[in-house]
Amino acid sequence: MENLIDTNAFNHPYLYLFFISFCLSMFISYKLYTKSKLKTSYTKFFVICNISLGLWAFVVMFKLLLHPTIIHIYLQSITLILATINVWTLIMFIYYYTNMSISSKIAWYSLVPLLGVLFATLISFYMNFTSYDIYLTSKNISFYTIPYEQDIYFTILILLHLIYGIIAMVALSIFAREQIHENKKQAYLLILSVLVIFAGGLISSLRLHPYPDLHIYPAFVALFFIVIWKSIYSYNFFNILPIARTKILENLKQGVIVINEDKNIIDSNKSAKQICSMDKIYMKNIYDIYPKLKDNIDDLSTDYCVENFPIEKDGDIKYYNISIEPIQNNESKYVGSTLSFDDVTKLKENQLQLEKQKQDLQDKKKELKIQNEKLQNFASVLSHDLRNPLSVARGYSELIKEDTDNEEYFEQLDSSLIRIENIINDVLELTKKGKKIENKSEIDLESIVNESWGILKLSDSTIHVKDTIQFQADKSRLKNIFENIFRNSKDHTPKNKSTKIIVGSLRNKDGFYIEDNGPGIPEEKRDNIFEYGVTHSEDGTGLGLAIVKQIVTAHGWTISVTDAENLGGVRFEIKFKN
Repeated sequence: MENLIDTNAFNHPYLYLFFISFCLSMFISYKLYTKSKLKTSYTKFFVICNISLGLWAFVVMFKLLLHPTIIHIYLQSITLILATINVWTLIMFIYYYTNMSISSKIAWYSLVPLLGVLFATLISFYMNFTSYDIYLTSKNISFYTIPYEQDIYFTILILLHLIYGIIAMVALSIFAREQIHENKKQAYLLILSVLVIFAGGLISSLRLHPYPDLHIYPAFVALFFIVIWKSIYSYNFFNILPIARTKILENLKQGVIVINEDKNIIDSNKSAKQICSMDKIYMKNIYDIYPKLKDNIDDLSTDYCVENFPIEKDGDIKYYNISIEPIQNNESKYVGSTLSFDDVTKLKENQLQLEKQKQDLQDKKKELKIQNEKLQNFASVLSHDLRNPLSVARGYSELIKEDTDNEEYFEQLDSSLIRIENIINDVLELTKKGKKIENKSEIDLESIVNESWGILKLSDSTIHVKDTIQFQADKSRLKNIFENIFRNSKDHTPKNKSTKIIVGSLRNKDGFYIEDNGPGIPEEKRDNIFEYGVTHSEDGTGLGLAIVKQIVTAHGWTISVTDAENLGGVRFEIKFKN
């Protein structure tokens, strides 16, 4: 064993440098394997790349320990194989990790030129190594090695490694620059890793280190992987593929958010942050920011569009169409989703305005229909109800011409004219249907009843106000309610009987009642007594109670008909709005 091991190697600092590189590479590979279980391609390539690096450092360390023999040349061949594996797996790791937009076939075919030049170099070693100046020393340690300057294929292989490394570092640099808006620490670490491996390649190739006959590159690669592992592993990016920025167009007016499989936000653009009024949304759950979104969709791994989603901001509500698109990696596995927020507030406002216009149009049509019905009712009144008193008035006018002293003729003529006046007043009141009650004032029930009763001056009739309440109403139109009901009671009271009316408040003081001593209204006829033209009196127009109904409705009240509790006739109960 003493003949094989060069004890001077233990005094060489690079021996320990390569040993540390070997240990770190194996440690990172082990930790990553236990964490991810090699679920994704980029994780597998990262582990292979680390293992090849560790073995590379171990072989170089082994060369330092052995006395110079032909074994060194074989070990150097092994280091070239490991270095080639390391370079290719590095570029494949970065390809899958950054989700490069190139065909996977092109990525895999990148191995072909590396293998071709590697085999050519190994064959050249076998055929020409006796002509090489292979005996070198470094700090009292002698060993055999083949400098790349002495073999054209070896030189081409080194250049190819350098080109592949530059491609990988450029891709990683671009990815780091894109990440700087969202995760500055990770972006800075990625940029640092690029600088480390670039500096290592430069120092090792140009031999700008204390022991230029030894390649120090494996140590720099080990340091590179430490920085890479820190930047990725510490930020949970080995479990979640961060391909967000490749899906986002910067300066897009639409807000774009990228979530992972756990629905946590891993990327977003500026518009998205403005929409949710939050600067820090990284790794927050999308449902915590928009709780109502879960009511619309629970599975965010499918293509879907949530339309007119309301989001409140600064007291205003804006509406967005949220388009959800799943993201798949190069292995066609679901790794997250993009949510794009398209502001449709103006479209929604226009839609609501259009719906309002449609509703207004429908209301207008309905109103016109009601007006047509009213015109038909008015025509009926004018053609039928006015015809009778006009005929009577005309008849008595002819009789008065023949007998001017007959008082009965004058009384009948006056009665017909009053009848015509009442009909005209009723028709005029009906034209107010649908008008809003705007001029309300404090009303005392007893006062308004007495005032309305005094206007009518009904003969052979009495009224009693049992109690009073105060409420808000339009005084002028409220009088019409009482006048029409009082007149209705008088018209339906038998001629040989005096009319009696009682007015009072309801038990809960939430309205008032009017009852009389007339014949009452049978239950089967109570449903239609408030319709136009319905009357059970020979002198009635069928408009009075219709007027009452419309005024009550205009106030927001309700009116019902029941049997009188005190006088035996009919009882009208009017309840205020709750």
